[in-house]
Amino acid sequence: MQTELILIRHGETVWNAQGRFQGQQDSPLTPKGVAQAQAIAAYLSNRRIDALYTSDLGRTLETARYIAGATGLPVVSEPALRERNLGILEGLTHAEAESSYPAEFARYLAREPDFVLPQGESLLDLERRACEALAGLAERHRGERVAVVSHGGLLTAFIRCVLGVPVQLRTRFALRNASLSRALYNGSPDEWIVLTLGEVAHLDGLC
Repeated sequence: MQTELILIRHGETVWNAQGRFQGQQDSPLTPKGVAQAQAIAAYLSNRRIDALYTSDLGRTLETARYIAGATGLPVVSEPALRERNLGILEGLTHAEAESSYPAEFARYLAREPDFVLPQGESLLDLERRACEALAGLAERHRGERVAVVSHGGLLTAFIRCVLGVPVQLRTRFALRNASLSRALYNGSPDEWIVLTLGEVAHLDGLC
């Protein structure tokens, strides 16, 4: 029995707009982010969704509440769906990170797979967590369609893993705020299929 996951990135936040690293800290949705969340909620309102999961961070919970209002589904929060812990970089712009932590920031940009940011986690840690969390949801909901509201970093890590893209390589795709991707689980970690990637048509110019 297959499980379809609809993977949704949260709406735009204040720190997104300011170009700040968020990680596991938080900032509220901007008015544009609220409009994006409302747009994806409207898009999903007339589609069959069997369950709704979200990271437990504020920006995903806020996005998920709009979807819950449109679909009538309860919001189930899962800490394992959180963004990558970026440790000392959280709250900083790229320029501030380079100025304050030049060595660590250089290693972050180099995408060293097992480099653990001080007070944070590595790319490999993130990928393992993403794959385990989403496979767990897929197993729990065999034969169903599940909406998952999470973060750009975690969702990218999962999709890279499914597509076989090593973590040290840069991606050639973008998951914009409130974009959605679809993945199909066929019963084992080696049997995921990416159906769509970074859809934004539902945003009608809000991306």
